[in-house]
Amino acid sequence: MKPLFRYFAKEDPWRDDLDGHHGRPYILARLGDGPGSEARWNQQRGCWEPFPDLIERLIGGDWWGEIPETRARLYFAAEAFEGGAIQPPQEEPHGQP
Repeated sequence: MKPLFRYFAKEDPWRDDLDGHHGRPYILARLGDGPGSEARWNQQRGCWEPFPDLIERLIGGDWWGEIPETRARLYFAAEAFEGGAIQPPQEEPHGQP
């Protein structure tokens, strides 16, 4: 059975979405059923990465809020909704020429 997720997005208040409303989603996060299920979609890698401070971001506001999956699919790759496992974050290259 496919896991059930709730999706959240951080919106850019200065850009209109596809319907002309203020707040275009540009960061996607999800929350599953258990502990450690908080994840953020990495668009460059095409995978989910850990996002342990998701709940704090939601409590703090800062243009984060729940987003229906149907709306989220308008802004993010279809792979984000296939229920992929959380991948460890990639190390940032330091000192690369």
